[in-house]
Order: sequence, then C-alpha cells, then structure tokens
Amino acid sequence: MSGQKMKVGISAIFDPRITSHGRTLLRSLELFRNHYRPAVSVTYEFADDNADRNTAINVAEQFVKKSVDVVVGHFSSDAAVAAAPIYGASGIPLLLPAATASAVTNDNNNAFRICPNDTALASRLVNFVIQRGWSTICISSDESLHGRMLAREIEIHTERSTITLTSNASSADALVFAGRLAASGHFVSAMRTRQINAPIILTDDAASASLPSVVEKPGELHIVSFAPAYSITQGQRFCSLYRLTYGVDPDVYGLETFAALQVAVEAKACGPSMLKTISEGFFTTAVGAVQFQRGERAGAPHGLWSVGGRSLLFQALLDDTVPVSQTKGESVLY
Repeated sequence: MSGQKMKVGISAIFDPRITSHGRTLLRSLELFRNHYRPAVSVTYEFADDNADRNTAINVAEQFVKKSVDVVVGHFSSDAAVAAAPIYGASGIPLLLPAATASAVTNDNNNAFRICPNDTALASRLVNFVIQRGWSTICISSDESLHGRMLAREIEIHTERSTITLTSNASSADALVFAGRLAASGHFVSAMRTRQINAPIILTDDAASASLPSVVEKPGELHIVSFAPAYSITQGQRFCSLYRLTYGVDPDVYGLETFAALQVAVEAKACGPSMLKTISEGFFTTAVGAVQFQRGERAGAPHGLWSVGGRSLLFQALLDDTVPVSQTKGESVLY
C-alpha cells in the first residue's frame, strides 16, 4: 500500500429498524474493508442523514469541515439533492449507490451515479406496461421528493406512449406506486383492503426481502428496481462472498455500494484531482466496467421482480437491449 491517505464520508439511514437497506450498506462496507485491498489508506466518517433534506445539509457541511475526499451516499434522493451542491462548492465528488433522482446528476457536475436513474426506470416500466397489454394505469407516490419526482418521470413517459392515465384506481388496468419501501408496502395493503385487485407495479426500494413479510395479500405484484448482484456476471463473486458471510443474498444497493467504494479508492490512487479522474476515468468494479457519461454509469440495468408466496422473486434483467419477455429465470432471494 502506498503512503496516500483518503477520507471517505458515508451517509444514509444506518438503522435497519427504519430500513433494511441500512443493514445492506453496512454489510457491504464491512466486506469492502475486510476483503478489498486498496492502493491507498482509507479512513471513514459516518453520519446518518435520516433521508431528510435538512439533516443532509447538516451532514454535508460537517463532511466539508472534516475535509473528506469523497462521499459515498446519500441513499435517499431527497438527501442527495440537498447535499450535492454543498459538496460541489468544495470540489468533493459524490458517488451515488442508490439515489436515483435524475436531478442530482443533471444539476451537479460533482455527482456520479452507480445505479440507474429515474429516467431509465420510467422508460423501462412503461415498456413493461405496454408489453403486458395494460392500456390504462393509475400512478401514485408517497410524499418523499424521490417518490414525487419518480412519479412525474413515469407520467411523462406514459404521456408519450399509447397508455392512458387515470386518477381512479378502481378503473385502471394496473397501478403504479413510486416511493420508499415502507410506503410501498402500505400502498399494496391499502389497495387490497379496498378490494382493488389490479396488478401493482412498485419501484426501487420495494425490491427488498422484507417486503413479502409486510404485505399479507400481494396479489399480482411486480417491482422495477435494481438488478440483483447474482444476475450480473461481475457481481457474482461479491454475491458469493456476501452469502458466505451473512447467509443470504445481498439486498439491492449492496453491489452498488461496494462498486462506489472501489471507484473512490481507485480514483484517489490515480492522482490529486478526484473529480477529473472520476469524470473521465474507466474503473473495474463489482458491477463491471464503470465509465460515467454526464454523471451516469453507462449501461446500468434494472431488474424486474415479483412476489410469490413469502418470497421476492427475480424475473428478468431490464436494459435497453433485452426485451422484458426474455427472462433470466426465477431466483428466490432467500
């Protein structure tokens, strides 16, 4: 290891009682620290942002004062949108494993997203609706900035398609809900309690192994979210290590977190200008080759999931070349 040192700021919700994704983040970080040998010496600063705009601003100001070299997080789009300009003013790169709002990278040249963004998700979700033959959909969201922004992205793509939007859930061929994990579960339960049995499509956070345990009667339930680690060739080694260590496959965001940390340390090892290196560089990571185009990882896929019984099932990779009907086979997450 060289004499170079770097300080990485990590911010998200860490408490797994609030979101199971906090556990995934911390486990991925533990695997990185125990099994990856970077060319630089790394220390970490941790701050919980509570997925909240004002808290994220305080966290960002704290990280700037502590002179972090790079930030991995914020997982919430609400938090990332608020924090990114503060890091940008100090020339600090922000690597996003989970925040999907397109505005974060559109508005900040210091933000780099490992995961796919909301624009890609909206496009792929609408294509899925068309291929299933559903002609009318009802779109809802939770109150988070993430949920509202994603719902609007889906509306825009729907308006450009042959699909009709309705505000009446009872008359829709399918329902779409954009929002966080807990809110997604509540939405499904509320619709089924109202005897609305139309297929439901959830997004992002909802692809969690904890979802089936909180939805008693899922009915026909699909999720468009991140692709699981085991569906990506380069992610299988990470997946095997995670399974060996913790006894389960990694939840969504785990692989992206590990890859973000890899990009961070590789960029630091290349020279003093991390912003320039990340913007122009080519990185070998657990998600495969990473190269950013206007802050977005080129070719980042989504995954199509469903709920069967008490299990979350992976159905297909969704990218810009593979039709939804070409599934990769079902896999039980746990």
